[in-house]
Amino acid sequence: MPYHPPASPASPASPATKNWAIATGIPLVNSPPRISAPNGAIIGQTLTAIPGSWSGRQPITFNYQWLRNGTSIGGAVTTSYTLVAADLNQVITVGEVAQNLSGSNGAASANSVRPPR
Repeated sequence: MPYHPPASPASPASPATKNWAIATGIPLVNSPPRISAPNGAIIGQTLTAIPGSWSGRQPITFNYQWLRNGTSIGGAVTTSYTLVAADLNQVITVGEVAQNLSGSNGAASANSVRPPR
């Protein structure tokens, strides 16, 4: 399933949205995913997506998409991504899509990395 980033970073849902998600069972983000870069944002460094916290009808499965300046990076669809030369001075984020039998919902990472020149 392709990732379509939300218009803005994920934020806590309004009470009406929470009630709707509870009623339908569609996944609802409690906290968005984060990016871990233990050795810094340098070319060759592997980044890891730390999953967000979701509620909704179980079981929930997850898909990931890494993005460069908001555009999907081809083939970067796992929980890890190794920075390449094209990432220099670009904003790298990850999207997480939660899916269950009721539907799906996506969230952008709460943080980003930008490998310096």
